[in-house]
Amino acid sequence: MHGYTLEILNGNWALAAASLTVICAIYLVHEAIAYKVFGYGWRSRATGSMRVMLGVMTLALGVTIRSVEVTAWRMRGGDLPNLSQFWLILGGTIALIGFICTIREISKPLYGNGPWIWTLVAMAAYTAGWGLWRLV
Repeated sequence: MHGYTLEILNGNWALAAASLTVICAIYLVHEAIAYKVFGYGWRSRATGSMRVMLGVMTLALGVTIRSVEVTAWRMRGGDLPNLSQFWLILGGTIALIGFICTIREISKPLYGNGPWIWTLVAMAAYTAGWGLWRLV
């Protein structure tokens, strides 16, 4: 049973994240039509909830890409050479951008830019530390 845990978890993550991506997209289209938020400068006309939803949708899309790749990799036998670094990096990067955007939109009204900037600083420090540790 332990061998299938990663497939089950990542498969369910992929399904839930794909569903959330679609739901967010439908919500954004509905709200964009209702508030006439199309074209150049749309972000300044978007409501706060629309900006948060865009961050969540981006996050969910990245999780979908990453989870589909990990699930497919495990279904192909789980050999490291079969794991696509491109899809992992693409999905991970998209998800991180979505996290940062969501943190920014949720925290900015009360706390300013600090929370999302410090999150970026922490991520950069972690990445640099991990890279240095791997060199040693």
